[in-house]
Amino acid sequence: MIVGAALWTSLVVIEPLVRVAGGSGCPAPVEVEARLEALLPAGPPPVFADVATLEERGERVRVTLRRADGATLGQRELDRTHSCEDLAAAIALVVASWESDVHPEFVSTLPATARVPAPRPRRSLFDVGGAVAASTAPALVGTLDQGVAAMGMLAAGWVPGRGRPGARLTLAATSERALQVGAGEARWRRLTAAFGPQIRWGRSGGAAMVDVHAAVLATALSLRGSGFATNQRQWVAELGAGAGARLWLGRNPGRVWLEVGLTVWPRQHNVVAQAPEDARASVPRAELLVALGFGFMGPNAGGGATAD
Repeated sequence: MIVGAALWTSLVVIEPLVRVAGGSGCPAPVEVEARLEALLPAGPPPVFADVATLEERGERVRVTLRRADGATLGQRELDRTHSCEDLAAAIALVVASWESDVHPEFVSTLPATARVPAPRPRRSLFDVGGAVAASTAPALVGTLDQGVAAMGMLAAGWVPGRGRPGARLTLAATSERALQVGAGEARWRRLTAAFGPQIRWGRSGGAAMVDVHAAVLATALSLRGSGFATNQRQWVAELGAGAGARLWLGRNPGRVWLEVGLTVWPRQHNVVAQAPEDARASVPRAELLVALGFGFMGPNAGGGATAD
């Protein structure tokens, strides 16, 4: 009997004063429980422990403390721009503070000046990188598909965070493609600079983020003849418009991205061969691209909890 009583007492003592549950991965419930063990005093717990539930809600995590009978003792949302470790410490401070308020028998070990940090503003994120792409120019009116061209791309972007629009600049060049014009060919390519807004979804510390962008394009279109009695070359400046989406993969500053995009050119460019026959062809006015790139992103938007 004495041994049984001692064993029961030891089991009661190690039972947690507060259980932490929920589907949050950052922080995990076990991380918060470990922090609470250091903040709440040892001693006989209540018959039924209170339960703190963690819920991921986009850029925030919601913590709700309830009694065993379901009554809510407190609820609060904390910004997830903090690291998982510091966020676990902040949630533990919140829960321990609620427990001290509703259970006078708990003598909390919280420092008198401890506080949970207010959400810090997310810092701007910058990215820069390069990509290789395949670009195809399907026909819009009366022109067959002109094949696939290789493309090189440099890109730089800025996003202020919180879903607000940022900006993106790209420089791109394609390899030549050929248009059949009578007995010869017209070879063409574009050198393009694009600038416009972009919006990013996803946390910088997450495994994936998505950018959606639009742009105004300034292009130098190169046209040159091949296989004619007299071959000419011409450069034409024009403006166009584009849009696309980019998927970032990875958690480190250096990340891979995948991108799809569409560009449209309002002007129609016709190539004419006057001799020996009157033949003509049109440069396609739209291009589709698929790109694989690698870039660097920073600074990290993560932060830390503080306790004065």
